[in-house]
Amino acid sequence: MKKTMNAQALLADVRLASSSRTRRRTFLCQAAVVLALCAAFVSLTGTIVRAADDGTIGSLPSADGGDGSQSFYFTGDRPLVMQSIVDAYGTGYYVPINLPNGQVWLEFYGDVTLVFDEQVLHDNPALGMGLNAGFNGGGMTVMVQIDGQIQRRPRWVGMGFSMSTNFHEVAKLATHDFALLTMQRQTMRRGRIDYDLTNDLFTVTQDIQDR
Repeated sequence: MKKTMNAQALLADVRLASSSRTRRRTFLCQAAVVLALCAAFVSLTGTIVRAADDGTIGSLPSADGGDGSQSFYFTGDRPLVMQSIVDAYGTGYYVPINLPNGQVWLEFYGDVTLVFDEQVLHDNPALGMGLNAGFNGGGMTVMVQIDGQIQRRPRWVGMGFSMSTNFHEVAKLATHDFALLTMQRQTMRRGRIDYDLTNDLFTVTQDIQDR
């Protein structure tokens, strides 16, 4: 399952799709959601999903809204989302957005580490993950790094846009030193999202440079 592949072959397997604001709304509409993007980031409403009685996922606290900066998102059917997260920790926080039909959209801000059950992710391709550029910073560039080497040209994700990452494709790369490197256009704030697959655990670590 965990085959060794050269960097060129690995790069060919990376399918990181940059979606527009319209495409993101299409995704939400498919989940029977009528929710403006600005509201999703700034003035969230609805019942907060809780992974524990104190409103945390792992040791990460929940918040009613994000600060508009970049974030890692994870979304899907609520029970599956909560089942797939084995642990979460760091100095950041998460924002839960409840969607109709039992769906939930989680946004993770700041320095966080998320540990997922690889088998649950593998068996449920409808679970989605990726990066939000946010509404601050004027959009961001995203570069792919494999085994310490930057691959091709950076991708551009505009302000308010999202970039989805396919788990099955990323999992092939996560057995290597695989990361996404981001930089905000206006603030020049940098971020690094590392992906690792070890012992049936899929780990995502988001490290955001201090302002």
